[in-house]
Amino acid sequence: MSASRGGRGGAVRSDRTLNILGKKANMASELRLSSDLDNFKENVCRGKNDPVFVLVNKNDIMNFVVRIKPSDGYWAGYNFDFLFATPDNFPYIPPKVLCLTKIWHPNIDEDGNVCLSTLRGETYLASTSIHAHYVALGFLLKNPNPSDPLDANIADEMLDESTKDNFPIHVKEYCEKYCPKDSDPYTMPSKEVLEAARNFSEK
Repeated sequence: MSASRGGRGGAVRSDRTLNILGKKANMASELRLSSDLDNFKENVCRGKNDPVFVLVNKNDIMNFVVRIKPSDGYWAGYNFDFLFATPDNFPYIPPKVLCLTKIWHPNIDEDGNVCLSTLRGETYLASTSIHAHYVALGFLLKNPNPSDPLDANIADEMLDESTKDNFPIHVKEYCEKYCPKDSDPYTMPSKEVLEAARNFSEK
């Protein structure tokens, strides 16, 4: 009987240890992310009343949405909302970034997945800041790369001499139809989209 209690006690202590370690890891991730977001706010210039990012849930900094408005290129002058779903083991695992605004872009697919070098496993560094990802997204919206596409059909349209003139037309159509106005609230992901992004980022 004593051995049985001891066995259960050992299991409880083990579970508690794992739980404490998990909480410490999550706290470390939140501290790093909080520092990143403070730096992000300092480095992104917006109007006095314009948010730099908004949290998906008020008390959870791990998931947030940023809005990018390119100043030049095919998508200049239009707003695009991106979800950052940050895993509990951030920064050792990169955030999952999804474009919540439908866009005609060779490096962003229909589901909003983004082909971004700063997020790739082989090139990702734990020292990469949220601001660096933001800058990379802005660059992608100014400089699409059809040679490394997520949407091969759009890339082909962009590269093919017989169809390349259609590319800016389709870009404009999507922008006019789907992009939020400056005064519109940030796009929030559905519960299903957020859970899928979180699950993906933790793999």
